Amino acid sequence: MDINLDKVGVSERLKDFGIQKFGSISKFARELDASPSSFQGTYLSGRSLPGAPLLAKLLLLGCDLHWLFFGVKQENRSDDPELMELRNKNAILELKIKNVIKAVEE
Repeated sequence: MDINLDKVGVSERLKDFGIQKFGSISKFARELDASPSSFQGTYLSGRSLPGAPLLAKLLLLGCDLHWLFFGVKQENRSDDPELMELRNKNAILELKIKNVIKAVEE
């Protein structure tokens, strides 16, 4: 399946999420363990899309990745940010458990 993502749209939504959640891009970048200038130049400029490690951090912070990539909130999802954050943490924990089970089985 070929998906053409709008890098500029993703960067704008990423900026919106960061400012809404942290009040500034600098605080947002630091929360993601990134330097503000590098984060701005790479992701908020629309030059690159976030990779898996950054996406995992965004999930843990309560970012709706469906909205981030496509500009549409997922249906049947709560708008309650705390509930969304808990769901995202649960998804990350499930992934970690699967990885541990896989490692043990090898």
